[in-house]
Amino acid sequence: MATITERIKQFLNDILENRQLEKVQKDASAIQGMRNPSETIQMAAVKNDGLAIQYISNPYEAVKMAAVQQNPEAILFMEKPSEQVQLAAVSQNGNYIQAIDYPSERVAMVVVNQGGSYIAAIDKPSETIQMAAVKNDGLAIQYISKPSEAVKMAAVQSNGYAIEFISNPTEEMKIEAVKNNAYSIIEMEEPTPSVCKIALEKMYGRPINVAMVEPTELAKKTQILLNNLVGLKFEYRTVYQTYGKAAEEDPLQMSIQEKKDKFRTEMEEKYPGMFQNKTQSTQKDHNTTNLKEQELYSSETKILIGDISSKKEITNLRIKDKITGKTEPLNSNGIRLLDQPSECIEKILSGKKVEFTTNSGKGYLTGLCKTPLGWGLTIGKQIQSSTDSSATL
Repeated sequence: MATITERIKQFLNDILENRQLEKVQKDASAIQGMRNPSETIQMAAVKNDGLAIQYISNPYEAVKMAAVQQNPEAILFMEKPSEQVQLAAVSQNGNYIQAIDYPSERVAMVVVNQGGSYIAAIDKPSETIQMAAVKNDGLAIQYISKPSEAVKMAAVQSNGYAIEFISNPTEEMKIEAVKNNAYSIIEMEEPTPSVCKIALEKMYGRPINVAMVEPTELAKKTQILLNNLVGLKFEYRTVYQTYGKAAEEDPLQMSIQEKKDKFRTEMEEKYPGMFQNKTQSTQKDHNTTNLKEQELYSSETKILIGDISSKKEITNLRIKDKITGKTEPLNSNGIRLLDQPSECIEKILSGKKVEFTTNSGKGYLTGLCKTPLGWGLTIGKQIQSSTDSSATL
């Protein structure tokens, strides 16, 4: 049984602790003027403000954990934090990996899964961590010293532009890069005809025969085309961000189409048959694929035609002008035209602009325009609000 002296001492200690508790609950930094605060006081302070950990000498492990849970920045004021404390901090914000010397595999994995570029702050990461980083962000390859062939391949498969940061990439890596992003060919030295073929076919959406073109010429002209298209995208993105809206008819889509049409025209004049004619290819394959030409939609002046397979798949869309009788290919520019309501398609064929709504809920005016190689769909200015029903892109 405690003596009277011990009981008085405990009573006074309780009064002191209650006063300290009140102070740190109001202002966590008040703990810096306290000598040997109890774990209860330390805990109350860091729960109020995790950064109060900087005023505590030799804090308890539970206090460290509570501090980073309240504010991950608290880890900056700890010496040799445990793995659990590290995990609690970086799980909230991967940037705090920079405050950790020699993070464990678990900690490193949590961080690179948040953002591949965080690998830049990890000294000598394992191949497992490297692989996770580039799969999250292919461009993280630039922060990895001497990556393995497997890591390089994973990087370009994640982001084709990663090829820029790979010394002496293999042909397979270049192919995977352009499969991911055709524009990555810009970053390659003398891409082979096989690489150029993939990039061009992704841009035009049709088979292209490059065997007849001299390899150096093909590489140079393909890179110039893609570089010009990138420049257009950057230019118009800057304009839209500056002025806040697009033109009545999207000048970016029209300019891109003009560049593509010019390239195709020049190459076909020099190398006839380079661009495979879809209509001719369809006729050759009718016996094997059982394609049937069918009129899908019609207006007073135009007819939308497509080829229907035995599996009811529709391909090779084209427009027939009722006045001239001429049939020309339709470039849908990524718009799923046949997914739109019938009335919308008929309005477009009549020359009207129709509001399509993307999956994000944004409405855009879409219309039909003439191009040097046929017809094309263009996306115009964004519609701020509309009470009419709309189609989906």
